Amino acid sequence: MPLNDPSILELDLSDNELTQIIFIQSFPQIEILNLNGNNLSSETDLETLNKLENLSELYLRQNQIFSIAFLKNSQLKILRFSRSRLKKY
Repeated sequence: MPLNDPSILELDLSDNELTQIIFIQSFPQIEILNLNGNNLSSETDLETLNKLENLSELYLRQNQIFSIAFLKNSQLKILRFSRSRLKKY
């Protein structure tokens, strides 16, 4: 199965020490995305998530995220970001 297979609707990338997720735009069909336990911090990089128009669940627990202002996705039903360093939203 190719990585960008359109039948992939859920992607769990937790605990991979990721610092960038620009590659995620190769999965525009993703509905559920787990990025818990990584080293994500770049607001510019996180803006890539806005390109995921079908995203309804996003898990960002235990990252270096200081703001979720980048997130403009109105389709989100679940957003979890506990144990992050959130200072503004």
